[in-house]
Amino acid sequence: MKVILASKSPRRKELLQTIFKDFECIPSQKEEKIDKKLNYKKMAEKLSEQKAEDVFLQTTGDRLVVGSDTMVVLNKKIYGKPKDEADAYKMLKSLSGKTHIVVTGICLIKEENGISQKICTNVVSKVTFEKLTDEEINSYISSGEPMDKAGSYGIQGTFRKHIKNINGDFFAVMGLPVNKTYELCKKLNVI
Repeated sequence: MKVILASKSPRRKELLQTIFKDFECIPSQKEEKIDKKLNYKKMAEKLSEQKAEDVFLQTTGDRLVVGSDTMVVLNKKIYGKPKDEADAYKMLKSLSGKTHIVVTGICLIKEENGISQKICTNVVSKVTFEKLTDEEINSYISSGEPMDKAGSYGIQGTFRKHIKNINGDFFAVMGLPVNKTYELCKKLNVI
């Protein structure tokens, strides 16, 4: 069975390699539609489902499509990827010294012998930053690292020195909940 990751994220690719040796990456081209009526958990799930469905419809044959979406939430405000350096600064400044939620939606769609199955869920973690100085924020932004990441930081990169605590799934915060993905693959009998 062909396995497809509905993403171009190098982090998600690295994490999926712990489950599958061979797969291809086809990023979704669909514009994300956020339903503001959904809570952030369902919203992350829905966005992962949109990505998986878009790639599923672009492909044929027996296949498993894996879609994932990560969002950072503080006081019910959702932090996506920063638009620019000023936006990254605002995000990091507001997250400084606080505990926020990281929710990663995951959606797997399998087709085998013309029969399709879909499973979607989410994983919630809590991350606490130390209090950041303006110098630390600006230094991190100048590295370029935060520009393609929800909440303007990557837990696996140089920013890790500013993480005081994580309560939850490190890999989900990174972009793909490995254990949950593996469990769902077993449910779908692809492992």
